[in-house]
Amino acid sequence: MIDFKFVHVFDLENCYGFGLDQVISDHAITDLFNITAGSRLGRDIIIKPRDSFVKEFRTIRSSRIDRNTTGDFKDFIAKSIISDKDIRGFDFSETVVRLVLERKLKTLEIKQHNGRSLKVEHNHRHSVKNSFHINKFKDVDERIIVHERD
Repeated sequence: MIDFKFVHVFDLENCYGFGLDQVISDHAITDLFNITAGSRLGRDIIIKPRDSFVKEFRTIRSSRIDRNTTGDFKDFIAKSIISDKDIRGFDFSETVVRLVLERKLKTLEIKQHNGRSLKVEHNHRHSVKNSFHINKFKDVDERIIVHERD
């Protein structure tokens, strides 16, 4: 048994038994894409689609290539906000994000130096809670203080 004067709760990650329930509205998603052909772009690219749930595509310095001392070799990251109800749906999956990226690259005519299209593959997806609130579903001890994000 743990004795305490007050417990301040900011998030329910790994917290159980307080009579509180976390309701997640949406997630901030970051997808990392390797450019497998044509990664020597030599410049930074930022694409902000207006017709997609993806908020931004941005090139980053590739850490996969040892000889990338000048930062000419690039990879892409994509930033999205996806609702909790859609997070597991195919329409918001890594595959769809990759297809949106490939379409934008083709539309904007961003290509390899030899004129061929860039080839990208998904590497990793990172998801964090973006918007959430905490509901009390039973009487909560008055020593438990719940803090909500603004």
